[in-house]
Amino acid sequence: SRFLFFKKNYGLLFALVIKFLTGIGKYEIMLAPILLFSIFLGFYKINELMPFIGDQGWFYLSARDMLLDGKIPLVGITSSHPWLHQGPFWTYFLSPFLWLFNFNPVSGAYLTIILGILSVIGIYILGSTLFGKRVGILASLLYATSPLTVYYMRFPYHTSPIPLFVIALIFSLYKITQNKLTYLPLAIFLLAILYNFEIATVVLWPILTGVLLYKMFKSDLNLTRKHIVLSTISFVIPLIPIILYDVKNGFPQTVKFLAWIFYRLFSFGQNTTIESTQNMLNFLSFNFSKLIFPSNNLVTFGILITFAFWILYYFIKKKDKTYKLLLSLFCFPLFVLVLNQTPSDAYLPVVFPTAILLFALFFDFLMHRFKIVTFVLLIFILLTNTYFIFKEDFILDKKSGRLFTLDKRIEASKEIVNLASGRNYNLKGLGLGSNHESFTMNYEYLAWWLGHAPSKKEENVKIYVSESAKGIKIND
Repeated sequence: SRFLFFKKNYGLLFALVIKFLTGIGKYEIMLAPILLFSIFLGFYKINELMPFIGDQGWFYLSARDMLLDGKIPLVGITSSHPWLHQGPFWTYFLSPFLWLFNFNPVSGAYLTIILGILSVIGIYILGSTLFGKRVGILASLLYATSPLTVYYMRFPYHTSPIPLFVIALIFSLYKITQNKLTYLPLAIFLLAILYNFEIATVVLWPILTGVLLYKMFKSDLNLTRKHIVLSTISFVIPLIPIILYDVKNGFPQTVKFLAWIFYRLFSFGQNTTIESTQNMLNFLSFNFSKLIFPSNNLVTFGILITFAFWILYYFIKKKDKTYKLLLSLFCFPLFVLVLNQTPSDAYLPVVFPTAILLFALFFDFLMHRFKIVTFVLLIFILLTNTYFIFKEDFILDKKSGRLFTLDKRIEASKEIVNLASGRNYNLKGLGLGSNHESFTMNYEYLAWWLGHAPSKKEENVKIYVSESAKGIKIND
């Protein structure tokens, strides 16, 4: 009634501000330092420690060409299957930040940091809506201090925005399960956007289909013509660039991709072995340790085993459809990933929000029974994770010695420019990884930014880049 009074007399915006201010409680106050700490982790030495791999360079060059030459891309970088591309939205998101910060390579990180901070807020709202504010604050705390989510927040790449949109998608799906079908067009719109960032997010489409079929089975699906029309529009609009590309290129992103998905469904398991499945499980275990507690494998194993048994107990006991929705959003993508036998980091951000929410529920469950012990364990995990993040310089694969930070890339690019000495030159890759087209694209962008880009024509001067655990080597 207070909200309606202010809305009627002072306007919607003023009413929303009043509602927010009067609704602030202890959990909202607790959220403030979490956000401040997330901002600190995001911006700390970002100019030096930002990752900048070759595939990032592809998007930076694409965004640069869009801004300077008007070449609007209809698709993004090629996927692991050369005939299939990622969507173009990351180029569209990146380009205004490059323009705003005069093409400085770190400008992309400013964008992903903002998206990461919004994800911390979003997962608090989502957890609070689904399970209560204590779960929401636990989820935001775990998300803000997870080494893996912090890494992605500082990693300007097409997979980094995925968690934020998945959080919004979970909220929409929850609303649909609560008989609010006005959220159906939004859910479909979010799925189309996610496809534009990473084609592997199609794994989420069966979840929406399952929700709708379940409601239909329960005779609880009150679809109207308006819902169908708005859902169709919501699906088509984000896919317009991809549809235009497909019309010109024989429909690889839509028709052929759908056919390939059905082929994969019927061929699942044909090349699956015990060894390959074990490798996939090791891959998932390794990455979940980076998400929750990467400092000690034994502690991580204990947490994961306890967590797995808790899921079996808790979700058999709980009959609420919200828990079933969350579990399906967590388990189904992982199940498909294991069957697909593709240990790609690009698939992981899809499950970040659900994994964090499940762990928040897990700690909330423990707090009801062992409050002090759980509180101490939680503080231990948060402090240890923070120490780990700084010890590893925000690079989770630092021990490999091959994931070089931006300052090292810029130093190598300056060496390239100096070696060229004003001459036209070609930039070539040597050694491990140089077979990939994008191997030198980060150096190409940085050399252009430094004032002397490599030539696209065949030149007499060749400058070679190679990377190893010993460092980046430049020679002619």
